[in-house]
Amino acid sequence: MGTGQTFGVHSRIDETIAQVTAQANAGNIYVNRNLIGAVVGVQPFGGHGLSGTGPKAGGPLYLRRLLATRPAETGLVSNQMPEAARIWADWLVQTGQKDAAARLAPELANTPVGVEIELPGPAGERNMYSTEARGVLLCIASNQDELLHQIGVALATGNRALVPVRALLGLPPLPAPLSKWVMETSNPDGGNISAVLFHGSPSGLQALSRKIADRTGPIVQIQIAQPSGRYPLEWLVQERSVSTNTAAAGGNANLLMIG
Repeated sequence: MGTGQTFGVHSRIDETIAQVTAQANAGNIYVNRNLIGAVVGVQPFGGHGLSGTGPKAGGPLYLRRLLATRPAETGLVSNQMPEAARIWADWLVQTGQKDAAARLAPELANTPVGVEIELPGPAGERNMYSTEARGVLLCIASNQDELLHQIGVALATGNRALVPVRALLGLPPLPAPLSKWVMETSNPDGGNISAVLFHGSPSGLQALSRKIADRTGPIVQIQIAQPSGRYPLEWLVQERSVSTNTAAAGGNANLLMIG
């Protein structure tokens, strides 16, 4: 179905639980407990894929979605700069793109990818909230300077960047480690993308929005730069909630027997 809303696992083996939950493509995961009854502020609710694009109801980003004007900082900072983003920033400096590197610095310092927070809950239950990369971000810009920034934003949030073919023409070759992180495409509005970063005219945005809306599968967000020139990083990551029954008698006893 591709909804990615909830997933449950019953097992007494910690390694099995870790392996299964790491592979589960779902927004809410329940370990050794039932899959219903999410509590606001304890198990923030909202799925991946066709279940919605977020933010999770009751999660730390939910209120921001309701504000007409939002502060630039989200309060979610992982302090774990993705390695690809570090390599990209170094490449910008080494190739003389110092202004682009300076503009990217706030995104690198405030990346929300890789955040882990333990949320309050009842005794015998552990609720973990985390953020992860969405996947592939399509970068569409009206000039090369803006495209360089979009690529940096994608990498800073742990995502890969997909750019139109020949968009980087005239620039020095990218470092080899970035070959799997910055990719070219001849079909900008197609392929397996998770979100779009756009910079251009209102008419161009309208035309792109129509094409993206006509795609099958999960809803794909289109994000534009804020007046400050920064992109909303919080919408470029996915949220996940894992609720674990830690009580000795937790879970379905019959299912646990085969765990």
